[in-house]
Amino acid sequence: MKTRKENNSSQAANLAGRLAAIYGRVVITAALIFAALVTVLLVKQYYDKKNQMIRSATDDLEERAISVDYFLSNAAEDVIESKIWAQDYLNLSRDNEDPPELPKTVRLDTGGKIHVAEPPHKDIYGNIVLTDSEIPAGSDAIRQIDMAFKLFEVQRINHYAPPDFTWSEFYSTKGFGSVYPWSASDKSVRILQRRVARDMLRQFETSAADLKQRNPFESRLWSEAYVDVPGRGLMITCGSPVFDGDRFIGMVSAEMSLDFFSHFVEKQQTANGAIMIVNSRKQILSTTGMKPRLMERVPVFGNHAPGLDLESIFNTNPGGAGYLHSGKNHIISTRLNNADWAMIKIMPESDIMRAFFPEALFGAVVVGLMFGFLAAANRVMNRYFVKPALGFVDFIEAEATTGRPAPRPKVPPVWEQWFIRMSDTLALKSVAANLPGAIFQLKKTGSGNATLTIVSSGVEQLLGVAAEDLVNRDAFTLNFLSGRNAEQFKQKLRDSESDLKPFAFETAVTIPSGKERWVRFILRPRKERDEPGETMWDGLMLDISDRKRLEDQLLEHRDRLEETVASRTGELKNVNEELRREIQERIKSEAALKVSEERIRAMSQKAIRAQDDERERLSRELHDEIGQQFAAVLFQLPAIKNKPCICPDDIVRIEHMIRDIGEDLHRICKGLQPMTLTQFGLAPALKMLLWEFMETYGAKIVTDIESPVHCPDNELAAAAYRICQEAVSNSIRHSGAEKILVSLKQDARGIELTVRDNGRGFDMDTAKDKGNLGLSGMKRRAEQSGGRLEIESAPGRGARVAFSHPALAAAKDES
Repeated sequence: MKTRKENNSSQAANLAGRLAAIYGRVVITAALIFAALVTVLLVKQYYDKKNQMIRSATDDLEERAISVDYFLSNAAEDVIESKIWAQDYLNLSRDNEDPPELPKTVRLDTGGKIHVAEPPHKDIYGNIVLTDSEIPAGSDAIRQIDMAFKLFEVQRINHYAPPDFTWSEFYSTKGFGSVYPWSASDKSVRILQRRVARDMLRQFETSAADLKQRNPFESRLWSEAYVDVPGRGLMITCGSPVFDGDRFIGMVSAEMSLDFFSHFVEKQQTANGAIMIVNSRKQILSTTGMKPRLMERVPVFGNHAPGLDLESIFNTNPGGAGYLHSGKNHIISTRLNNADWAMIKIMPESDIMRAFFPEALFGAVVVGLMFGFLAAANRVMNRYFVKPALGFVDFIEAEATTGRPAPRPKVPPVWEQWFIRMSDTLALKSVAANLPGAIFQLKKTGSGNATLTIVSSGVEQLLGVAAEDLVNRDAFTLNFLSGRNAEQFKQKLRDSESDLKPFAFETAVTIPSGKERWVRFILRPRKERDEPGETMWDGLMLDISDRKRLEDQLLEHRDRLEETVASRTGELKNVNEELRREIQERIKSEAALKVSEERIRAMSQKAIRAQDDERERLSRELHDEIGQQFAAVLFQLPAIKNKPCICPDDIVRIEHMIRDIGEDLHRICKGLQPMTLTQFGLAPALKMLLWEFMETYGAKIVTDIESPVHCPDNELAAAAYRICQEAVSNSIRHSGAEKILVSLKQDARGIELTVRDNGRGFDMDTAKDKGNLGLSGMKRRAEQSGGRLEIESAPGRGARVAFSHPALAAAKDES
């Protein structure tokens, strides 16, 4: 017996030593795994930082590209506006029998030649000069000179608002041209004889037939960058062809200084990054740090970014952003919509490393702190847990070897609980004997027998059989289980053995005294490790006779209660059915009333909100911009007045301030009433409106607009303009139409404006029920102007909006 104790204690000591060694290896492995995880996290954080900076740079580049596109669109709009005005003027003047009155600076000699003199600066906005030595005085040349002279007013208006034009010109194939603003004749000739202008004019003349077939808003061209002769640095030209009927007669154009685009490429997010604006001719138009006013030659893209494939950037569709990693640089690019240009952002890898350095430093500090924490935790564990555990194992081994009590080791207070649990284990036998039932162990061997290996003494009071009589007995041969119950118990054991799940079994047993009791068996299976193939069940027997009596009584009460509930339910069902019908009728009435009220309230709120927003915007712009600028002028005037002599710089400063006020007023007035509508008439205004829709949304709009169209007053023209604007906007935003047709005609019956699309259409009754504010607004405008509006649509059949007014026919007859 003593030898067995010694062997068991030696095995325990060796096991404790192995566990301590395993613990040391686990600590080292955990530290290495932690270091690897931190390294992986740092690498992932670096790539996340890089992706974040690239996404941020991409968003920044797209915002800058949108701003550049906006200003390019404004510049092209002004040039197209001059082109439309010139063509409309030539169309009107072609039918006049009387020749136009020539300006004072233009005269005809006796030989029928045209001569142009240099005008005084104070009497004229611009200058008309001859690019050929002699021009025959034909009617076409005289009409074009008259048109160019009156075009100065349109060009003057275009020069007020951004983008700032340096010059605006008209080039005629008749051998003359015009330049705004005024400059000396020799300087004007140099401006008109620039190579880029002549190249653009030849290009328009070569493709005149094709350009005539295109939409007039698409016939525009941006030149290559060039160095201005008078010394204003790098310049760019936007031009558009002019037709007199079907004949190409010249072009209108405007020049901008590339210095205007400098602020779009400044304020970088990284220290060494750069942003470039490049055209398809591989010229750098603007880049970070570049000063176009001081440039004497156009920089070439290949000299600033060698190895970068520019062709791949221009082969992509306009809009969106592309990404390329070249060498040590991250390159982001996007093409512009309103010119054959691209914006390119170059971000060096060093900028990303510099931005990531604080995070990497923080990660290194965290790794150092965690290693320090692990070292301290390992020392605490060795001191207070591992070493005391080994000492306690030695204590058990000494007692087992000598057979006498050994000195108790010094352990932390937490180990005192372990000794208490050991003593508690010895008390479990007495506790099991006093349970209101019995505990047992059932073992099934490979032969199929189920033997009771342990049974507590409580089984004698429960079954009337001594525990000693049940130990090592086959459970299937016990007489307290009947044949049917024994078969069910065997099947439960087989199922539990196959899936190792606990089960409960209830049965009625007859004890030796002749009484019947209900017993509940609860068994939990487990496989024996030392003896493979054998299964052990730890079980509990409980007396449930009292519970069974209560269950029988509850079943009897439940049956009586169900009968009572069934009778009462039938009565309540009839009452509930009547109440349900009344409630449904009332809900329908209230819902219909609520829908009507909500529809009226929503339409009123939309109208009031739109009116209040417009008033607030006008009030804010007049107060914040015009009011403050007038205050600045009034503040400057006393200072100038008190000076002994007025300096020209003071006058220039006041002139700039007043011009800024005029530009803001022009912008506000243009938002309230389009300038083209009041100054050039309904037809040019509608053409410009449709061009803006095509440029902004990429919509395909086919126009059939007669020119000119005579309106008796501005109210009718404004009504037609706003109805067209609302109808085209609804087709673009809601219908998904591939094609939109806009027609404006005037005959003896009056004027008729038609907007038709091939979109998805809509249900007219549904639109009326929803109280569509756009449809009601168009009808209200038509009625207020005395006209008539027709709206036709159906799902899947597109939509048609037609506005007609008979009063306009009378106006045309009077004219």
